[in-house]
Amino acid sequence: MRHAVKEMLISVSVISLMVLSCRGSSEEIGYENYIDKPYIVNVPVESRSITFENPTGAKGGGGKAASNLGVGRKGSPLREVRPGETVTLCDIKGPGVIRHIWMTVRSTPENLLGFVIRGYWDGQKHPSIEAPVGSFFGCGHGVSAAYQSAVHTVNSSAGLSIYLPMPFREKAYFTITNEGPGGADHVYYQIDYTIGETLPDDFGRLHVQYRRENPTTLKEDFEILPKRVGSGRYIGCVLGARIVDPDWWGEGEVKIYLDGDEQFPTICGTGTEDYIGQSWGLQRTSYLYSGTPLWKDDLFTMYRWHMKDPVYWKKDIRVTIQQIGASAKRGYFDRQDDWSVAAFWYEAIPSAPLEPLLPYAKRIEDLIDEPSEPHRPKRPEVVTAGEFKRIYDPSVGEAEKWYINDHCFIADQVGGWHLFGITHEEPASPSEEDNLAHATADTLGQQQWVKKDFALSVDEQWGEKHLWAPYVVFHEGLYYMYYCAGDPDNRKYKIHLATSKDLYNWKRHEKNSMIVDGYDARDPFVQRHGDRWIMYYTATDKPAGGKHVVCCRVSDDLVDWRDRKIVFTDPSVGTWGGPTESPFVVRRGKYYYLFIGPRDDYCCTAVYRSEDPYQWTLKQEVARFNSHAAEVIRDLDGNWYISHCGWGQGGVYLAPLTWKDGVSDDDTSLAKPTVTK
Repeated sequence: MRHAVKEMLISVSVISLMVLSCRGSSEEIGYENYIDKPYIVNVPVESRSITFENPTGAKGGGGKAASNLGVGRKGSPLREVRPGETVTLCDIKGPGVIRHIWMTVRSTPENLLGFVIRGYWDGQKHPSIEAPVGSFFGCGHGVSAAYQSAVHTVNSSAGLSIYLPMPFREKAYFTITNEGPGGADHVYYQIDYTIGETLPDDFGRLHVQYRRENPTTLKEDFEILPKRVGSGRYIGCVLGARIVDPDWWGEGEVKIYLDGDEQFPTICGTGTEDYIGQSWGLQRTSYLYSGTPLWKDDLFTMYRWHMKDPVYWKKDIRVTIQQIGASAKRGYFDRQDDWSVAAFWYEAIPSAPLEPLLPYAKRIEDLIDEPSEPHRPKRPEVVTAGEFKRIYDPSVGEAEKWYINDHCFIADQVGGWHLFGITHEEPASPSEEDNLAHATADTLGQQQWVKKDFALSVDEQWGEKHLWAPYVVFHEGLYYMYYCAGDPDNRKYKIHLATSKDLYNWKRHEKNSMIVDGYDARDPFVQRHGDRWIMYYTATDKPAGGKHVVCCRVSDDLVDWRDRKIVFTDPSVGTWGGPTESPFVVRRGKYYYLFIGPRDDYCCTAVYRSEDPYQWTLKQEVARFNSHAAEVIRDLDGNWYISHCGWGQGGVYLAPLTWKDGVSDDDTSLAKPTVTK
């Protein structure tokens, strides 16, 4: 790690020197004499910093604002920026170099794509930097996925830093504008810079431009950097891709046209994942000069920095990426997806204006299903959860850490409790989850539950790939366990059934598979409705991939399932795990409550309320809980609980659940357990 950090610091210094020394030696600049050698203390520059508490960066001017604690004690660390308001971040007299900018806003797509940062150099009237805050700081799609590169550091709660040096001769002027549709929001920031620099005559100023095409034009390359005329250096880009077609999308080659290139470029890569230093598809990585920090459903964020492989131009430059996919059936094919980019480069001024920035509505389109708090309408408070407390740690007694993921609870006929769920050693390895956990307790809230032998293990004779997401119901003296058995073909995922008389010994049903669906159809939940049974499960609207949905089937006997119906649709598109996992349905009076997740985060379950057990919509959301793979349970006294578990969560947790919908607990599909003693 020390070597990696050292290499990063050196690489940033090297690129800074190369940029500043377009003309003039390093001795004229004095740059390498102290940046690369931290033990040199007699340097020709002075250090300054700007925040809302010292907006001019004045020497001895920091921390003068007063709070209730007194003068100089966090008097003005932030500012509320109203919709449509523009706030000056800095107005610095040169010569100088901005070395680092840190900023944070509340981590929502509305903020990261709605707040726009603009930078102006040396009195030029139009901005050389114009991009949404998220894009400028390395976040694609308004999602702050944690990572570190030679240019950016980002944490998951939108702590944002950029380290590219930004030299200026006369003036550096930055603003931030709230272009989002919602209410005012808070901004924190800090700009660290040096003054007194000796700079060459025509050094490059940093330029940053955001672009998005949703969708791209068929058979036309997406422009990462539209044509720029003059001389400069292309530094790299942060790319965002929202994938619409489920087949593999990353065969497009990056082409860099230099100094008069027309039909063919001087620099041409071999594929999208190759350009960002990966191979045979994408992996979630973050290295100094390239990586894929975000891979969430159909969203990908990638970056590539040309630090060690510089791209200079003398007359003009244009950078593009092809829109090409591939599949076994289609071969190579032209495709259309949703692409965005923040391109970074240096060029001298005066420089040509950037392309007009897309309006907010076009920047956010198709990236959220509804506004995030506080912009979304207030939900009716009909159900709330208390504090989550751990009841079962599967690592107890083991030499290594274990996790429990999608799970279920059931009380036996004498009042004991049983827990079944996905299990494996940490870290998460879904493709190797070959066993279903089993634990027992005398009471639902017992701490710690007792670990038992695996309830079930993969049986290749039944074509099982892995074992996921069990759900158990009791009917006429027999326990029915439904679970996802997987399949090598993700379009044909199987839900299997095993039965037991005692919750310990399970036998697979001779009519397996119960249901075959895609993509990765799984997470069954079964309940009685009138004179028949309903099974809800997660899938995609088309077996080969598409919108994430909750489906249902009906049965008269818990064995023969028919009449596939989509009951909930999320607009996000993908082929892997999405925001409609772990469906759980509770009827209370005339209302049917659908619990699904993960929504905004891994530990986020949303609740939707409808009067129709076969249809819910996004607008019907009534609650959210900080839980993953949530189940709703009632104990023997009729008290309500909601559960939480998952990868890296340390076990299974319960929190009390309180209903505020005015419905009697007797009028519900989830009756308190019946015990026969």
